Amino acid sequence: MGFECAALLDLDGVIIDTRTATANALRALATAALGRSVESTALDQHVALAPVDALVALGVQDARRIYEEHFDRALADAVGQLRIFEAVVAGMIELSGEGVGLSIITAQAHSRLPFLLPPVVADLVDVVIAHEDAPPKPAPDGVLAACAQLGVQPVRALFLGDTANDIAAGHSAGVLTVGAGWLGVIG
Repeated sequence: MGFECAALLDLDGVIIDTRTATANALRALATAALGRSVESTALDQHVALAPVDALVALGVQDARRIYEEHFDRALADAVGQLRIFEAVVAGMIELSGEGVGLSIITAQAHSRLPFLLPPVVADLVDVVIAHEDAPPKPAPDGVLAACAQLGVQPVRALFLGDTANDIAAGHSAGVLTVGAGWLGVIG
């Protein structure tokens, strides 16, 4: 590739809001594993954790196996509750029209992207760095990999994230970093 500049975006909390879908997937898995309904208050306390950690906190035995074998399907079944941040997508369309390279850097696995990425976003994005491609944020590796694949020096890139780990990754990579605060998760 070889763009003059780039916009790098986190997926969850920036382009889409997967909280409700994730909560419903966790509820379904925990309910099946525990043989009883999981209270909303218990789920709400743990939904921000990594899914395996949330399942453990809910009391699910063999949480890692259940996650690996069933989470993707449960999440796919729950994506009807996926919220798309239309203003961000509109901005991505504008940036793409101006020749800006676009990348998503996400902790989601490649296997989930077909049902998580809105089609318009999938068509716009030049590079996706997923869970399997780089160490997780706050490590800067994903941000740097996106810049390299787009052919852009980090000083010519902007990274939009929504968590403290996103902000740390962007700063460590040397890109202009901006925090999306609409979900109230940046501390």
